[in-house]
Amino acid sequence: MFVERLFCNHVVSKTCDTVHFEIEDKEKDTVHFDVFDYDRVSAHDFLGSTTFKIRLLENFKELEISLPLHPTGVLDLVFSFYPNTVYGSLVRKCVETNSLYKDLDFKPESSSIGEDKEFVKQVKFWERASKICEKNKVVPELFYAGIEPADIRQQGVGDCYFLAAVAVAASQPKLIKALFTPDSYSLHGIYSIRFFVNGAWKDVIVDDYIPMKAVDNPSFARSQTLNELWVTLLEKAYAKLHGSYQAIEGAHSVREALEHLTGGFGDAIALEEHRNRIKETALFFQMLDWRRRRHLMAASTSTEDDLDFEAPLIANENGIVPKHAYSVLDVRQENGHQLIRLRNTWGQTEWLGKFSDNDTKSWTNELKQKLNFVNRDDGSFWMEMGDFMKEFGHLYVCKLPVANFSTFIKGDWSIERGNAGGHLQYATTFFNNPQYQLYIPREAEYEETRVMISIQLDKSPNTNQKPNPVGLYLLLNNKSSKRLLQVPNVEDGGLISFTSLRKVFRDATEVVIKKTTQPYILIPCQWYPNTNNSFKVEVFSEKPVVLRHIPTDEDWQVKTIHGEFSGLEEYGPHYQVSTFPTNPLYLIENLDPTVENQIHLTVELSNASVPFYPYLLKQVGIDKLKKKRRALNPADCVLFPPQNVFHQSSFTFSAVLKPEDGVQYMLVLSTPFPNAKSEFKIAIKTNNFISITPYVL
Repeated sequence: MFVERLFCNHVVSKTCDTVHFEIEDKEKDTVHFDVFDYDRVSAHDFLGSTTFKIRLLENFKELEISLPLHPTGVLDLVFSFYPNTVYGSLVRKCVETNSLYKDLDFKPESSSIGEDKEFVKQVKFWERASKICEKNKVVPELFYAGIEPADIRQQGVGDCYFLAAVAVAASQPKLIKALFTPDSYSLHGIYSIRFFVNGAWKDVIVDDYIPMKAVDNPSFARSQTLNELWVTLLEKAYAKLHGSYQAIEGAHSVREALEHLTGGFGDAIALEEHRNRIKETALFFQMLDWRRRRHLMAASTSTEDDLDFEAPLIANENGIVPKHAYSVLDVRQENGHQLIRLRNTWGQTEWLGKFSDNDTKSWTNELKQKLNFVNRDDGSFWMEMGDFMKEFGHLYVCKLPVANFSTFIKGDWSIERGNAGGHLQYATTFFNNPQYQLYIPREAEYEETRVMISIQLDKSPNTNQKPNPVGLYLLLNNKSSKRLLQVPNVEDGGLISFTSLRKVFRDATEVVIKKTTQPYILIPCQWYPNTNNSFKVEVFSEKPVVLRHIPTDEDWQVKTIHGEFSGLEEYGPHYQVSTFPTNPLYLIENLDPTVENQIHLTVELSNASVPFYPYLLKQVGIDKLKKKRRALNPADCVLFPPQNVFHQSSFTFSAVLKPEDGVQYMLVLSTPFPNAKSEFKIAIKTNNFISITPYVL
């Protein structure tokens, strides 16, 4: 919703300033404009409206409209956008009926709270957000004075894992704001909130009925200020996703909650494995790096799956709550100190040891200024890395694929084709897995770039089957760009990076790759061999990289076609514009236009005395050929002959058909000799499906 107030004084008509608004859907969207006069200049508040559809060619549209206004007064001009989605249709219905939305799938009743009677007793009544704010004499806002981790207050639901993840995400407000449609208070009490579940974003639509235990206090999670709604609504949508509020107690780990909120790639790190000086220091600098790259972190005072959601939690003598989740808000190295800033989801109860709020000995004025120190019982505190390692059991990191470029490729493991080789310890079969080249283009002016490489199965694993984790290995062999048959020696590159091989659906690894003489080799795998599955490998990078499949003999698609030079009086090379199209023509279509297609072309003539040269035209070259007006040039072709060079008997050529060059290509077998006669055979091997058919202009 966009609102602009127009002040008018003796103006009969006015052209509004250009209004900018963002639209997510790509087509068939409706923009609705309403004009209201709240100063009662006219006989009615509502002056009029207009609705029209626009076809979106880009993410942002600029619209300029003219509206007749009364000579004096103040007008509120309201711009409403209805996306072409379920949410959009529900909003439209609310507008047309002048009603508030009521969610029939998550009703304001005990079934939405849970099954346990004691748990349900926390809710005394349900109330609309607008009514709550009206009774407490405040104005409802979705986000009030920005989005901050300090907004969050955990209450009657034991979902500290979720709220810890929310608080971390709130340190980057755009992550939270991106979850909400609309991203401001809804006058019709309807919100669409999205979560990343099973590898895709899922929209959850909720109304603004809130479970209350008192007229000024929600039963469950809330913001620090009563009129700010985002925390309460986000938890409500998460509860609806799982069936009830009680169902989200202990439903996931902190790592999973971070993934649900961001779509990133989470890892859990057992701190017990890093409790020596060398590993602790290495982990701290790793945390510094993650913080610098704006990845999200949280921690727990328990094992990954041992958070307590039922027993009352009491802080230990150091102020740390056992079996509880905390947000990691900052990591700093200042004045020789390795410091971590954490936050308790309760919004209170803090660390009491060194560098706590009341530790006047450790805090110098210089440190206070550098770290924006605030002495307040708000749940956030600083502590040294050594104390963090002693008090906490797990560290969670969620790596966000924030990059300027991305490319992906799809593949599969097939028992029938023998490429389901298992992970690296299955030495005899591992290198049968699909393999891909990853490299910085030779013409690039940069020498290195950071990449995040992810793997995700096409479908969620069957929970009734034995878990079979997926993963990736990145290797480098400076001696060859062909398929690897063994792990290269360290001096030739060796094993560069790999994923944890503990995730059964999706995982990622992050690394810096350099411009090398030969490509990196990327090998996706499953833990166990001989299991069919399909996957997608995606590379997010700061600068452009190339990802290309290395086919095996079984991967190649082979097509053969026979033709002839039949003795026409025309033919001729490309610069003979009028006769060039009389050469034998073949239309090649790339049947999967989203991926690169490696192609090997062989032409054999039965009459060795006939010189010839094949051209392979891109879409732009095909267009020129059809018009017969201008000669082709090398930029129009994938394959273009050197000047005055023709072949006899046979010719072999390899190339890559790129998506940006088009779906269609044209193969032209050209001979400079009129009346030439010869039969020929064309054989094309590709690593993705194509069609090839004779073509006549």
